[in-house]
Amino acid sequence: MPVMIQKMGGRRLLAMSLVLLMSVVSCLPPKGVDRVAAPYSEDTLRYHLEALAQRVVSKLQSRPGEAFSLDQEVGLVEEYFVLNGQIKRLDKEVSLRAQSDGVIAALSDQLGWARHRRDSIKGQVEDIVTRQVGESLQEAGLSPPDGSRGVSGLFPPSAFFLLKPPYVLVSSPRESIEISSSYLLASQLSMSNIEDLEKQVEAQGLSALVEVTGGFSLYPAWVAEDDDLRRTLQTVAHEWTHAYLFLFFPLGRAYFQGQQMRTINETVAGTVGHEVGEAVYRRYYAALEAPAPQAAVAAAREREFDFAKRMGALRAAVEGMLADGRVEQAEAYMEAERLRLVARGFYLRRLNQAYLALHGTYADNPGFESPIGTVLKDIRSKSRSLGDFIRKVGAVSSYADFHELTE
Repeated sequence: MPVMIQKMGGRRLLAMSLVLLMSVVSCLPPKGVDRVAAPYSEDTLRYHLEALAQRVVSKLQSRPGEAFSLDQEVGLVEEYFVLNGQIKRLDKEVSLRAQSDGVIAALSDQLGWARHRRDSIKGQVEDIVTRQVGESLQEAGLSPPDGSRGVSGLFPPSAFFLLKPPYVLVSSPRESIEISSSYLLASQLSMSNIEDLEKQVEAQGLSALVEVTGGFSLYPAWVAEDDDLRRTLQTVAHEWTHAYLFLFFPLGRAYFQGQQMRTINETVAGTVGHEVGEAVYRRYYAALEAPAPQAAVAAAREREFDFAKRMGALRAAVEGMLADGRVEQAEAYMEAERLRLVARGFYLRRLNQAYLALHGTYADNPGFESPIGTVLKDIRSKSRSLGDFIRKVGAVSSYADFHELTE
C-alpha cells in the first residue's frame, strides 16, 4: 500500500494514510445487521482523512525551529493527561447538576477551558509520544525484516491521532462464542441509541454488544483521546503492531481468516503493546506518579484476581452449556453472574456471547486466557527480543501453521 512522505520543516510528515484491518472493509456484516447499523455508521475514511488534513495544517502553521527540552516534552505529555482527568471530573459534575444551579456556569467555563487547552497541545503530544514509542520499538528489534526493499529504520512510523474513537457493534451467534460481524459506529451515540441497536440485532436471533473502541487500526492509528497515559502508550504500540504485521508478515494479512487468526493477531499486538508501552512509561513517566499505598495495591491485585478467576470460570461454564444446546440457560447464567459482578463493584452493562467473543479475542486478558495465549507466552519467553518473537510468529499464515510452532 502506498505511503507518501513529505519533508516539512525538517520533520517527515505522513501525507497519505494506509487503511488497515478494521476499516470500512474489515468485517462485512450480514445484510440484516448492515441495515440496523447503517443509520449510526461512521464514515471512517472521511473522518480519518479530515483528521490527517487537520494535522497537516497544524504542522504547517507551527513555528520553524520550535523545540522542547526533554523535561518540557515530558511535562507537556503529563499536562495533557492531567487535563483528561479534569475534563472527566468536570463533565461528571456538570451532568449531575440541575441547569438552574448557579455553579454550573463556572463549571462549564472550566470545562471549556480544559478542553481548549487539551486540544491546543494535542498535536505536540502526538509528536512526542510517536518519537518515544518509535525509539522503544526500534530498541526492541522491530525494524523491517531483511529483504524489505528500500525500507530502513522504523517503518511504518509509529504515527497516531488522539481522537474520540468510534463505537463498534459486535454480533455473535447465540449458539456459540465467536464474532460473526463487527461494524463501526459514530463516536457520538446516546445510551438509547446503543440499547436500540442491540435490541434490533438481537431480534434477528443474534447476540449483540456495542462498546467504544480504545484504539483503531487505521494508519495512522486512532487512539482514544481521553484514556490514561499508561494505557495510551500501550495502545499506540499495539495499533502500530497491526500495521507492521500487515505490511511485512503473513500473520497480519491473515487477520480475517477466522476467530483463531484474529485472536493470534490481537494477542501478538497486545504483547508488543504491553512491553513497549511499559518501557516508555518507565523511562519517561513513572517517576512523576506518586506510588500507590501498599494497601491499595494489594486490594487492586485481589480485585483483579477475583475478576479474572470469575470470568475464566464463567466462560468455561457458558461454553459447556452452549455445546449441549442449552442456550437460554447459558444466557440466564450470564445475566445472573453480571448482576453479581456489578454488586462487587465490576460494572458490566452487558454480559453475553458477543461480550465474551469480543474480549476473548485478546487471549492474554485476565479471565480470557486461552491455549493460544499460553502458546504465545511460551514463544515470547523463549525469544531473545520482541523482534525475534515477531519473526517467529509473523510467518504464520493459518491456524495449522500456528500449531506447527508448538511441535
